Amino acid sequence: KVAAVLTYPGHFLMTMLCLRSIREYYPHIDKIYVLYDDLAPAWSGYTDDCAKFYGTVELIPYSRLSGIQQCDVGWWRAQLIKLHMDEILPENEWFVVDGDVIFDEKCDIVNITPYSPWVNQRDNVLDSMVTRYVEHMLGRPDCRLSVPEHDLIITSIIPFRWLDRDQLNALRSHVCSVTGQANMLLYHCQLFRTQGIVGFVPEGDRMVMHEWELIEAWNHLYRPERYRLVMTGSGYQLDQDTAQCISPRFRHNSLRDKDIGKDWFLRQDISVTDALWGKIVDA
Repeated sequence: KVAAVLTYPGHFLMTMLCLRSIREYYPHIDKIYVLYDDLAPAWSGYTDDCAKFYGTVELIPYSRLSGIQQCDVGWWRAQLIKLHMDEILPENEWFVVDGDVIFDEKCDIVNITPYSPWVNQRDNVLDSMVTRYVEHMLGRPDCRLSVPEHDLIITSIIPFRWLDRDQLNALRSHVCSVTGQANMLLYHCQLFRTQGIVGFVPEGDRMVMHEWELIEAWNHLYRPERYRLVMTGSGYQLDQDTAQCISPRFRHNSLRDKDIGKDWFLRQDISVTDALWGKIVDA
């Protein structure tokens, strides 16, 4: 079994904790790739520090994916990397994990689509923008997932999944077919440039990209027998003692290392010298 952990310089230390937790709770995973955003601002020697501190992993730069250099936003680059994992890595299946996840148990999500209800009014606007994106890419209306008891749900609340080669290849082929495009990555970059895809606008008249919403909608349209919808949470805060918490027990926080603070990492038994911390703060 193979894991693929996505990271960037802002999550250098968090990724150390992510890797430690994968090794503890997923001992059957015998190979780990760390895909790092070499297009993001970083300190001199960042890649060497990854090799030094991350242990036995294979480092893969984002720039290995052809065309990714045309995307200027790190959040979008990470989403595109996930949608093209089969063009970067040689295996047929990967446990894909964001580098700011810390597992406190083995979270078994095989054949599961996790979901949670949207909870506030802003989510209605955001949900409509995500829906517009998914429907546009899949070329059909009413393809966002739903459950009878909730009008709006989100399936991108858990930042890790098992992905496979056939799934991603078929998804991209489908998107290219219905949009009339030759390359899904370059089409996304075109939409980024023209602001067809944005982070958010209050008018709600654009598209917001969510790779997991697209993948899960496609899964249930074309692989419905493989997946069941399971309501779950989105992980706990970094300082939460999850020993008595409800599964799935993992912690997740998108803050950069320097915003979390050096002392917190020292309390996690992560060795952080003043020299290393200076690099992290200055990056």
